[in-house]
Amino acid sequence: MVKSVKSEAGFSPEDDSIYRITAITNQEKRKDRVSVFLNGKFAFGINAETKAVFLLTVGQSISGKQIRIILFHEAFEVAKEQTIRFLTIRMRSQREVELYLRRKQTDIAVIRRVIQYCLEHQYLDDNAFASAFIRDQLHLNKSGIIKIKSALRQKGVSGEIIDELLKNMEPEIDELSIAVKVGEKKLKTLTDEKTRKQKLIRFLIQKGYRSETVIKAISKLLPTR
Repeated sequence: MVKSVKSEAGFSPEDDSIYRITAITNQEKRKDRVSVFLNGKFAFGINAETKAVFLLTVGQSISGKQIRIILFHEAFEVAKEQTIRFLTIRMRSQREVELYLRRKQTDIAVIRRVIQYCLEHQYLDDNAFASAFIRDQLHLNKSGIIKIKSALRQKGVSGEIIDELLKNMEPEIDELSIAVKVGEKKLKTLTDEKTRKQKLIRFLIQKGYRSETVIKAISKLLPTR
């Protein structure tokens, strides 16, 4: 079943009535698009490439089902190009792409098709995205594992992917060394000896380091005399 997608004029035939294309005109503001008139009234605008793909001509009879196919194809092509541009800025999770298209009020069926296309053509890969995200958060933002896991879940990456990646990356993840370096820098700003330990603990926890990492880091940074 072809999903119904409304045109910018709100045209969305739900039945299989037959329409006649009475005019196809170039749009003034967008030279790459044309306006299609059915039975003497403006019905929808499409990319010139879409017109060529479906061999649309003036005088042609066209059914409601054919129009729905054309509008879905057009919506998919527009959303696909928007998504590819969105993904060229930086890697994204599948969920981020879905939310991006939802904000643009893209039809849910079109969103699913775009995501499917991106997965098939390797524009989207939650494993690769999460792996890069973990490394960036550890080494650039100096975030701890707890904070990283929370951020990935918010971006829609499954817990299974997150746990598997962290397990496989364990040999290269030296959370303690990072926590100590971050703690050393923070410690320089804490001058009150009575409160600096608690403040440092609170700071490291807020950075998302695991409790065992915080305990070990504190013992290195503030060894008991």
